[in-house]
Amino acid sequence: MRTVESTVYTFDELSDRAKDRAREWYRNVSSSDFDDFDAETVLEDVAEVCKRLGIELDTRAVPLMNGSTRREPVIYYRGFSSQGDGCSFTGRYRYRPGALQAIRAYAPHATELHRIAAELQNLQRRNFYRLECLLSRSSSHYVHELTVSGDVSRTDDVPVSSDTEAEVIDLLRDVMRWAYSQLEREYEYQNADEQIDESIRGNEYEFTEDGDRT
Repeated sequence: MRTVESTVYTFDELSDRAKDRAREWYRNVSSSDFDDFDAETVLEDVAEVCKRLGIELDTRAVPLMNGSTRREPVIYYRGFSSQGDGCSFTGRYRYRPGALQAIRAYAPHATELHRIAAELQNLQRRNFYRLECLLSRSSSHYVHELTVSGDVSRTDDVPVSSDTEAEVIDLLRDVMRWAYSQLEREYEYQNADEQIDESIRGNEYEFTEDGDRT
């Protein structure tokens, strides 16, 4: 038997090159993987935006610790570098009085949402506020907004022009595109060097001089 002594280093004691290696290790083994990406805050934000626009999202039952269940909006997403990546949802859109004002109050700097809300309001006004749209997804394993189709109608059964139908569906897909951009931004934030560094420090990991985990 022989005893081998080695020197270990905290993250801040490493060289810049060794720090890069340590970050690479952490990204490979930690929740920075997309499958474990913490998107809860963004998804809650998306659900609130949809509610204010007049989009009632489809929901699913989520079991609770006490044996009961609660309903949770279903939002599909995957990212951020492969074909088919994106964000989508299903549900029903209806006119919501004051939607534009509600969006401006909730997200005062989100100009894209302001545009969407304003254009939906204009379409509703031209159709006497009777437009609605049922959103459904195809069976594709992709999740981007183009996997969603819409059935646009009026509550008074007056036929809807093809142009109006296309405009409504595209605006609702724009909401999905916006949602995907928010998810991507949060993912990049969580995987930024600064966030990785803080996680490594917080866990007090130790490394070899080259940045390998001990």
